[in-house]
Amino acid sequence: MTAVAETVGDDAGTPIPAVADGDIVEEIRVVQSVQTQRSMPVLLLGNTLAVAIVFYIDWVAVVSSYAVYCLALELVLLLPMLRSYLRLRGQPRPSRVSVRRIRLIEIHSFLLGLVWAVAVFLLMPQLSQINGAVIVMVMYFLGYGAVALTPSLPKASAAYFAPIMLATFYSASINDILSADLLILIIFSGSLAIARTMWQSWQDMTTTVRVSLERLQAETALHRREAQAMRSMIEAIPFPLVLTRETGALEASEQAARQFGIPAGEVSGLSIRDFFVDPAEQETMAALQNEQGRLEEYEVRLKDAQGRPFWALLSSLPLKYEGEDCWLNAIYVIDDRKRAEADLLDAKQRTEEANQSAQKQNRMLETVSNQLAKYISPQLYQAIFSGEQKVEIESKRKKLTVFFSDIARFTEITEQLESEELTALLNQYLTEMSKIALAHGATIDKFIGDAMVLYFGDPDSRGIREDASDCVRMAIAMQRRIRELQTTWREAGLEQPFELRIGINTGYCTVGNFGSEDRMDHTIIGSEVNLAARLQSHADVGGILLANETHSLVKDWLLAEQGEAITVKGFPKPVTTFRVRGIYDELAQETGLVHRDQNGLTLTIDHKRMNIADKAKAIETLEDAVAQLKDHTDDP
Repeated sequence: MTAVAETVGDDAGTPIPAVADGDIVEEIRVVQSVQTQRSMPVLLLGNTLAVAIVFYIDWVAVVSSYAVYCLALELVLLLPMLRSYLRLRGQPRPSRVSVRRIRLIEIHSFLLGLVWAVAVFLLMPQLSQINGAVIVMVMYFLGYGAVALTPSLPKASAAYFAPIMLATFYSASINDILSADLLILIIFSGSLAIARTMWQSWQDMTTTVRVSLERLQAETALHRREAQAMRSMIEAIPFPLVLTRETGALEASEQAARQFGIPAGEVSGLSIRDFFVDPAEQETMAALQNEQGRLEEYEVRLKDAQGRPFWALLSSLPLKYEGEDCWLNAIYVIDDRKRAEADLLDAKQRTEEANQSAQKQNRMLETVSNQLAKYISPQLYQAIFSGEQKVEIESKRKKLTVFFSDIARFTEITEQLESEELTALLNQYLTEMSKIALAHGATIDKFIGDAMVLYFGDPDSRGIREDASDCVRMAIAMQRRIRELQTTWREAGLEQPFELRIGINTGYCTVGNFGSEDRMDHTIIGSEVNLAARLQSHADVGGILLANETHSLVKDWLLAEQGEAITVKGFPKPVTTFRVRGIYDELAQETGLVHRDQNGLTLTIDHKRMNIADKAKAIETLEDAVAQLKDHTDDP
C-alpha cells in the first residue's frame, strides 16, 4: 500500500506527514498477533471444555458415530497452539509481525472449525432431539466466543465459525433436531449479531491503531524540535558541554568536541565510559548523580579520543530531553591546578619519608610490647606503659586479697592422658579461668603448672571490702564454669574431669619487683600469701575455703559455715576457716533460705538442713526471742 499524500500540522504550525496505510497494516498485524497470544488460554480451554461436554452429553453416540476420531483430532490440533503460547509467553511486544504468521493463524482456525463441523455432522444422527439441541447451543456459543475473543482477526474468526455453523444447522435440519422456522430464526439473528460484532470490532481496532500511530508520529516530531533547541542552547554556552543519557552521549558543544578530539556531529551514540581513564569512575559519578539529584565540581580524570588524559572538574544538572531523563554536564579542565597540587603533594611526601624510619621503629616496639603483654597481667602492663609502675627493684606493703586454686588429683589425671591431650585440656582450663579473672578485675600473678595465683588490690583497687567481694564472686563463678566444662569433658570421653580447690585470704603482703637488675619478676610474698596456699590445700574438692579476715568482709552477702581451724607456720594461733555455701540472694531463690541482717539483728534460717525436731526447736527459740524483744520495746 502507498502512503497518504496529505499532511497535518502540529500546534507550532510545523507540518507532520500523515500516517501511511502500510504502517497501519503492519501495526494491525502486530495487534492481531498480540491479541491471539493473550486470548490463547481461553481459546484452548474453551475448545477442550467443548470436547468434554460433547462426551458428557452422550459418549456412546460419540463412539458409535466415529465422531470420537474427529474430537481426538481436535485436541491434537490444539497442541501447536499450546506450544506457540508457551514459547511466546513473557516475550516483549514485537515491533513487526509477518503476513505469513497471520495466514497461518487463519488456516489453523479453519482446520479447527472444519474438524468440529465433521464431528457434529457425524454425531447429530445418533443424538436425541434434546441432546441435539444442546449440541447446537454449544457450537453456537463456541463460535461466538471465538469471534468475541479475537475481534482483530475477522477472517480467522469467520474461517473457524462458518464451517461449525453450516454443519450444525444443516445437521439439525435434516435430523429434525429443531423446526425449520426456529432454525431460520436462529441462523438469521445469530449471523446478524456475529457479523455486526465482527464489523464493529474491526472498525474500532483500525481507528485505535491509526490514532496511536498519529500520536507517536506527533511525539517524534516534538522530540526532534526539542533536540534542535537543545543543540542550539549547547552551542550558545561558551564552555564545553556534553548531554548524556545513562552511559551514552547525545549531544556535545563544539568546545567539548574539540576537547575530546571528536567531530561534533559524531558524538551521538558514543559510550561516555570510553572517555574515563578509569571506567569505574563513571559508575561512581552516576551513583552520586542519582543519590544527590545533581553533581557539583566532581574531580575526575578523563581522556580524549587519542587517549591523552586530562583532569576535569565536572558539574551535572538533570533535564528532560526527548521525553526522557538526561544529564547536562559542564566540563572545566583543571590540569594546571592538579599539577600544582601534585608538586605540593610531592613535597609533603618527602617530608613524611623522613618520619617513616621512626614510625617503623615504633611499630616494631609496639609489636614487641603486645607480645610481652601476654606474659604479664593487663593491669601491670598498663601501669608500666602509662608510667605509673617503675621497672626497677622495689616493693611495698599493701593489704591484698590473695587467691590460690589447684586441680584435685591432677597427678592421677595426667597418668591417664597423652601429653598432647593434657596440654590442650590444661590450656582450655587456664583460658576459661583467666577470662573470668580478668572480667572481675583480678591481677594474674602466675600459673604454677595446674595452679593459679591471683590477687586483688594492686595495682588497681576498689577498696579492701570491694576487692574481697570481687575475689569471692570470681571464685564462685570459676566453680560454676568448671561444673559446666565437666559436662563437656565427660561427653568428650574424659573419665576424671578437672575439679578445683580454692583458698582465699586477705591480709598485708609485700608486692613489687623482685630479682636482679637484668631479670626481675613482679609478684607477691609474705605469710598471708602462704596462708592462702594452705587454705587451698585444706579446701573441699569443688569448694572454696576462706580465712576469717576475708569472711568478715563478705559475710553481709555470703553464706559460709565455719570449718576446722588450721595451723599454719608463721601464725601463733590456729586460723579459723569458713567454707563457702553460696550467695544469700541466690540461695533464697533456690532453697528458700531466709537471711536478715540489720542493726542489732542477724538471722539465718536454712530449713533444708533441719529435721522436724530442729525446726520445732528453732520455732521455740524464735518465739522466746520475740517475747524478750517485746519486753524491752520501751528501753531507750
